[in-house]
Amino acid sequence: MQKSKKRAKALRAKNARKANRLLIAAASNNGTGNLQGSSEHGATGIFGKRMLMFLAIVLMSVTKIDDSPKGKLPKKKAKPKKKVARKKAATKQEDEEDDEPKPIRLTKKQKEAIKKETKAGRLALSLLPPPPFTNIIPAPKLSKLNAVNLCNYVNDKFSRIITIPEFATCVPTVASVVLIYEALFPLASKNRKDVTGPERILLNMYKKQLRQQFTILINNCGTLSLGNLPLFSLTGVATKGNPVKHDGQPDTPSFRLDYTKGRGKLGVVITKVPNVKKYIVWYGKGDFDRAIWLSIDGATRQTIINQVPGELINVIVIAQGTKLNSEPSNPQGGNVPFN
Repeated sequence: MQKSKKRAKALRAKNARKANRLLIAAASNNGTGNLQGSSEHGATGIFGKRMLMFLAIVLMSVTKIDDSPKGKLPKKKAKPKKKVARKKAATKQEDEEDDEPKPIRLTKKQKEAIKKETKAGRLALSLLPPPPFTNIIPAPKLSKLNAVNLCNYVNDKFSRIITIPEFATCVPTVASVVLIYEALFPLASKNRKDVTGPERILLNMYKKQLRQQFTILINNCGTLSLGNLPLFSLTGVATKGNPVKHDGQPDTPSFRLDYTKGRGKLGVVITKVPNVKKYIVWYGKGDFDRAIWLSIDGATRQTIINQVPGELINVIVIAQGTKLNSEPSNPQGGNVPFN
């Protein structure tokens, strides 16, 4: 590259020297040649002068020579590559110990309330004329339920079935199905990561048995109903083409407090209650008082905001049913986080 530049520079200097000599010659012809020569020689002198001027201009123009080597074009500057920012994989922040729902065991009081409601319904049916015969096909839809939801689904059906006299001869018996439920319940109550290999085998086995035996039990109840759909509806199990309306009182919900929402915020994580979509969260200081406490409502995850950091806030939750609300949950207290 340096040698080609030197050659080009030397060529420009040489052409410049030639152009200067031609200009000097043209000037000399203009000054002396025409004075001594004839008219013919004068014309020739003028032509020669113009020719020398033309050659000088040509030589001066060609002195502008490209410095780049012959046959090689200047390299194009490469466009800078665009830096593509790699998206960082979103990290899942799952707290399995806290977020996993737990099966709910009915209290003795709740079981008695279910039995009382079922007896009242059975008595009302006995005072009415027999309804038209209906082909009853139970549809409990247990195949998609995991161990927790399966336990929560069947736990109140046992109290209903044993209260109805027509279902006393069901096979399998309610007691035998309850034994499977009791074996599954403690395994379903564990966090998934805490379940050992042998326990997982038992959990899957009990879950399968409970689905099968409860399905056989409820199908037998449908047969013993003898086409009396209102009687079968007292079990709380839907039938194909005849969905069950859940107008009764929902179960009392359980919940936990979440302290990771930020400064002045307190999260409430509610364990889902069957057939309930909306929950009312009451919060305040001291004992529960509707006149002083505030409330919010929503799904199973709610956030209490605009609280003073460090203050102790008490919380209760109520499940909102179609016609009736559940009993208030036991209160829980927590200090509002600073950050």
